[in-house]
Amino acid sequence: MRYLLLLSLLAAFAIPASAAYKCEANGKITYSDLPCPNARVVKLDDPVAPEEASSAERRAARDKTELQGLAYERHKQEAIADKEQRRLARLSGTRQKKVRITDAKKKMGG
Repeated sequence: MRYLLLLSLLAAFAIPASAAYKCEANGKITYSDLPCPNARVVKLDDPVAPEEASSAERRAARDKTELQGLAYERHKQEAIADKEQRRLARLSGTRQKKVRITDAKKKMGG
C-alpha cells in the first residue's frame, strides 16, 4: 500500500505541466497550470537557442575547470598553513620546555 502511494506521488511530481494558462480577471493577468474561466493556452517553448546553449555549456565547463583549480589552490594553501601551525606549536612547546628547565635551575640555585 505504501509503495503504491509513494509511486503515485513520484509520478505526480515527475510529470511536467503539459500546458500553461493565461487568465485575466479584473484587469489582472495571471498564469497558471490550472485552467480558469476564459483562459488562453500559452505555448511554452525552450527560449534558449542552440548556439546559446552550446555557449552556455562551454562557459559552464570553463567555470568548472576554474573552480577545480581554485579548490586545488585552496587545499594547497590550507596544507601550507596547517604545516606552519604545527611548526609553530612545536616551537612553542620547545620554548615552554626551556622556560620550565630554566625556572627549575633557578629554584635549585643553579
